[in-house]
Formats: sequence, structure tokens, C-alpha cells
Amino acid sequence: MVTAERNLWPQDLFTTVDVQRTPLAILREQAAILGDNARNLIEARVVTTTDYFLTRDFLQTFNLVSPVLSNYTYQLFQVQHPIEGYPLVVSFEDSQKKIDSEDEFIEELKTIFASEKTRRVIQAMIAQSQS
Repeated sequence: MVTAERNLWPQDLFTTVDVQRTPLAILREQAAILGDNARNLIEARVVTTTDYFLTRDFLQTFNLVSPVLSNYTYQLFQVQHPIEGYPLVVSFEDSQKKIDSEDEFIEELKTIFASEKTRRVIQAMIAQSQS
């Protein structure tokens, strides 16, 4: 057993956790909402990978999936971020955008979800799923 004088960790380290929503939590929330709105004809799945040796960042890939079409998967965008969450980089179509805060991230997601490209892909996937 470690005595109090040997414990060098701050006493409030684990009790004052900042309750910020992580980029992954935001993406998973939006993935669930898409599935509900599309009556699960289209789902979104977030795949997490890490590149520990080069950047130590997380890479979140936001995929659109059609269970009816043998789990056809379309990669819509990617988000790369450090363990702290921000700043992050969103890669959509042929561009990358640096995002410094949760509010900016939410605005960027709104832009991506409302884009003509996203609309065309989702509508095509729904049409194929209903055939």
C-alpha cells in the first residue's frame, strides 16, 4: 500500500474532469441520428484508428453504410485529432479544414451534412436500398 506522503499525484486530478464532448462522441451522436432519420436504410458508422508512431493522433472515419446492400460503405469524411480533441482537421471531398473548437466542429459538420455531395450520396443509397 502506498502511503499519502509517497503519492505525488494531485488530489483533484481525477475529480475535476472537464466534461467536454469529444469529437468521437459528437460523430457517434450524429451517426445515430442519421440511422433514425433514414429508418436504418442508411446508417453511419465511425471507425477509429490511431497513428501512434507518426502523429499520435486519432483518425475518425465517418462512413455511410447500407445494410440492405450487403453493407455497401461510402467514406464521407475523416477527422484527425490529438488526444486532447482540438485542434482537429476535417477532410471532406478534396479539401482539409483546421477546426479549433467544438462550436466550429459542429458548424463544419452542418456544412458537410447539408452539402450537395452528401445529399446525392445519401439519396442514391436510399434509392438503391428500396429497389
